[in-house]
Amino acid sequence: MHKTATTSLQRLLLDYEPELQNCGYKIIVNACQLNVRNRSVYDADWVSNQFSTAERDGYQALIVSGEIMSTFSRDQLKQLMNQVRNYENCIVVTFRHWAGSLPSRWAQYCKRSDSQSLFRYVEKLTTQDELHPDARFDVVVERLKAAEPGNIKVVSYDNGMLCGDLQTQLLKAFELHPQMVDAMSANSKVLNITPSNELMDLCRLFNGALAERRGRSHNDRYESVLCGKPNEPPLELLGKVNFLYSNKAPLVDQLRKALRDHQDTLILSPSARPFCDWQDLVERAAVGHIVNAENGALFPSVQQRKITASRLEVEELSLQMRDNMVQALLDAGLAIQRIRAHPVQAVAN
Repeated sequence: MHKTATTSLQRLLLDYEPELQNCGYKIIVNACQLNVRNRSVYDADWVSNQFSTAERDGYQALIVSGEIMSTFSRDQLKQLMNQVRNYENCIVVTFRHWAGSLPSRWAQYCKRSDSQSLFRYVEKLTTQDELHPDARFDVVVERLKAAEPGNIKVVSYDNGMLCGDLQTQLLKAFELHPQMVDAMSANSKVLNITPSNELMDLCRLFNGALAERRGRSHNDRYESVLCGKPNEPPLELLGKVNFLYSNKAPLVDQLRKALRDHQDTLILSPSARPFCDWQDLVERAAVGHIVNAENGALFPSVQQRKITASRLEVEELSLQMRDNMVQALLDAGLAIQRIRAHPVQAVAN
């Protein structure tokens, strides 16, 4: 799943790729050819060839890492698994309690393209889009079961973090040699730290203004995961927004004030519905598959979490403000290009 230290794991796999190859493991990380949701890039023959080539070259295992696979529908997962049925296979999936995963997942959507507030995102999941993979981990498990892999291993992010051995548990799930697990775990690093909520709130507002100008969905990333469809190319505005933020652009000061005027506190309580219901569902679905359960449970006693963010939505801003935001993005893009082309002169000036 997304936001479960997968970036750190993938970096670790790539850093140790030569050593892993020497031990008989071939590594594939986030290959677009695996994306069954997008017919323009999915390549069934490529998938099959990776396994047959690995077998021909004498590898004992092929480790494939890609968070997007957790968003595939039942039929999409079956289609992918059909390419590897002739080989012994196992799916490893990591779940993180919603008190931690939802704010991080929302921020990831904002970094890419989406514009909805954290409050609207959580409200949608808890009221109208309950089958979304971000909410219903049990649905993810049932889809994996329906794809009929050789085995399914469920790793608890929260139990791993509580015991300080998350990466160790993940590497053990791959059935690596114990010495390799120890060496890799000792060099694991925390990557992909989520920026502040204020910066994410600013970024999502700029996303919305530009999406409106281009005539595209305001929340394409969220919706594409819900519907199992391809997403549009990401806007990736965080760099430009951060440039405007760092340079104290007057427009950004206006937006920050508007965000503060709509600031509120979101409380994510594990004991409240629907979170306790979701937990019961995934615990039942994953029974017998959890590799690092604590007292038989997927999640430990997670603390209530209070998050400060803004309820302001982009459609509440004036049309003139949204036009100014798009122009500011264009200006920021040109300024960044000048700095990259002439870094010394830019610093001197």
